[in-house]
Amino acid sequence: MSSKDGGGDDAPTVPVEIMKINAHVHGYEGEKVIPIPCGTGPQSIKWLGHVAIARYDEEEYQGWVKLGVPTRICKVETGEELAMEDIINSKLTHDDHIEVTTSMFRKEDGKSS
Repeated sequence: MSSKDGGGDDAPTVPVEIMKINAHVHGYEGEKVIPIPCGTGPQSIKWLGHVAIARYDEEEYQGWVKLGVPTRICKVETGEELAMEDIINSKLTHDDHIEVTTSMFRKEDGKSS
C-alpha cells in the first residue's frame, strides 16, 4: 500500500483525542467530580448522566441504587441545560464540566427525594 491510500509506514499519523467530560454529581457523600472518557463523543447526554451516577459509587459502580436516574444535566460554566437526546460531541468539548441532577437526591437539602 502507498501513503495515498492511508497504508504503509510513511502515512501521517493523526492523533485520536479521547474526549473527557467532568461530571459533578451530588449525593450522600457530598459532591464528586467524576471524569468520564467518551471516546469521540457519539453517545447521548442521557448516557453520560447514567454513567456519572453509576460511577458515583466508586466500588460497585451502582450509584443509581441511592441516586436514581439523571433528571437534568447542565453545563457548569454557563448553566445551559442540555437535552437528554443530544449527542455529547455536538454540545460539549474535551474537559467540559457538567452537573447531573438525580431523581433520588436533592442537593439543596442533602436529602433523598
